[in-house]
Amino acid sequence: VFSLCLCLLLRTFGSVWVSRHWGKIVKAIVTRNFLVMKKLLFDFAGATVGLALLNAMLKYYISTLKEQVREKVTHWCHDKYMRPKDMIFYKANKVGDEKLDNLDHRITSDVDKFAEIFAMVLSQSLKP
Repeated sequence: VFSLCLCLLLRTFGSVWVSRHWGKIVKAIVTRNFLVMKKLLFDFAGATVGLALLNAMLKYYISTLKEQVREKVTHWCHDKYMRPKDMIFYKANKVGDEKLDNLDHRITSDVDKFAEIFAMVLSQSLKP
């Protein structure tokens, strides 16, 4: 989580740098100072590579967070529904007129959706 927050902070600084630098490029174009514009464009191209790497790392950390949340929630579900003494999963899946169809698939898909949305909300709330 620390690495994700650090990447999000660096991305914020990168976004601010890009907007300021783009303003300098436009100013050089308007004033027809092509030597400065050329230097600024090379700086911009070099920084773009670094920012693309930062975005790739950010996607990696978000997917890692999703996997960690999914693993923890899955273990929690197993602890709650697979207790041998209570047989909750068996009763919900196999016993009675009101049994649930495809309970294992429902739990798996719900846990996956929860982990994905959790990681997305956390990363979107920290983005600029």
